[in-house]
Amino acid sequence: MTQSKCDNVTFRGTAEIEQSSVTTSDLNLQAVTNTGWSTTVTPSTFTLTGTATVTFEVEVEVPSGTSSLQTGNVIVKASLKAPLFTAIEGETSSIVLVGQYYKVRIDLEDNLIEMDHGEEGTAEGLVYNDGNGNARFRLSLLNVPDGILATLSISEFDVSQEDSQPFKVKLNVLEGADNGIHEVIIRAECMDNDGGVAKIKEYPLFVRVMGLEDKLPGMGPGIVMIVLLITCMAVLLNPRSGWRRRHL
Repeated sequence: MTQSKCDNVTFRGTAEIEQSSVTTSDLNLQAVTNTGWSTTVTPSTFTLTGTATVTFEVEVEVPSGTSSLQTGNVIVKASLKAPLFTAIEGETSSIVLVGQYYKVRIDLEDNLIEMDHGEEGTAEGLVYNDGNGNARFRLSLLNVPDGILATLSISEFDVSQEDSQPFKVKLNVLEGADNGIHEVIIRAECMDNDGGVAKIKEYPLFVRVMGLEDKLPGMGPGIVMIVLLITCMAVLLNPRSGWRRRHL
């Protein structure tokens, strides 16, 4: 019995032949699996005289992505043929247990969310189990800046092989948040069967807090200040302005 994580597996075996010292026979070996996996026997033919013991190797190719729930049964068949004698056949077998490997992937519908101060928003995504068995996953958020509240809709869950789990990141931009682009890290941990962390994947979510310059296309901060200054001057010079009547 041996274990594979979707790679080539090698068995070593021996064949013992008992025959008279003057008898020469040909031994042929071949291997098959109940799963249809490719097999190679090396060497696969022997010419033997008298009693002999030979060694051989069987290589089994376990395809990538094979489920850890699958078990392969390897059967080695031997045929011994001497001139004028009927062939003698025999067989032996071994088992391949497919070990589990872990792989996690994160995908967001949109990794750039634009928000105003005081606004609430949501980023939606999927956590994919790209491993070869069922696994448990844990989500967390890192690098959340001051002025932005971020919470996950789900933090720990099980995902079957080749399946996915949807999640949401709920965002709330407070009034005192700094303008500009902030990077929030979504961290996904894939747990092994013992509860340890087998794989980690981190994915960036960018939150752009909109300032006045972002709302006036083509205008930088300096131009916005000039616009504000001109607006204030227009108010001061307005004959209907109560401030001007009181102070002039």
